[in-house]
Amino acid sequence: SLVVRGQPGLLFEASDATGMRELQWTEPGGPTITLASRSLDDRQVLALAEGLSVEGAAVRPGPLPEGLELVANQPSASVPGRLTVPVPTIAKGWALAYGTPAGASVRRRSLEVATHRGDGDHLAALAWWYDGRTVEVRGHAGVLGTGGDGASVVSWLEDESVAVTVSAVGFTEEELRGVARTLQRVGPTEWDGLERQAAGPP
Repeated sequence: SLVVRGQPGLLFEASDATGMRELQWTEPGGPTITLASRSLDDRQVLALAEGLSVEGAAVRPGPLPEGLELVANQPSASVPGRLTVPVPTIAKGWALAYGTPAGASVRRRSLEVATHRGDGDHLAALAWWYDGRTVEVRGHAGVLGTGGDGASVVSWLEDESVAVTVSAVGFTEEELRGVARTLQRVGPTEWDGLERQAAGPP
């Protein structure tokens, strides 16, 4: 442990191949903050933390190290990769989740599809967290990336304010893009049917 902005903190590196370094601490009476980087060393991460401006739940960076610039700002956003579907916590939308049945004799896989309010900052945040690259999805520019635990994600803007995020575990890149290509819009009747299917037998 160490001291960050006068508070006890933890600094650790990811055990997978992502090379992620994370610094975490809790502000007095405020939020728990996680500062993550793939390229900064321990000294630079600590210096960046000390330079933050924290007002309630709002966090703004101070002077950035050479070569870095602010590329995305997502107020009240989840940390991508920390939840099943990496979308902002304030994003209104719909989601479907599929998984391998318990006790099945095949390798476990999971798939989540979410439509939600989104913009370019959402895509930029996912591109950074998953070390993603730009791809074309359904005729739109999107982001495709993978995590260190077999997770993968593809996300794009179906129109200027509606994002679609497909995240999965145990899927190949081509399988994930295939799911994205075959998605269809559904109406209230179809959605009600999906909810009944998810609920199982009465």
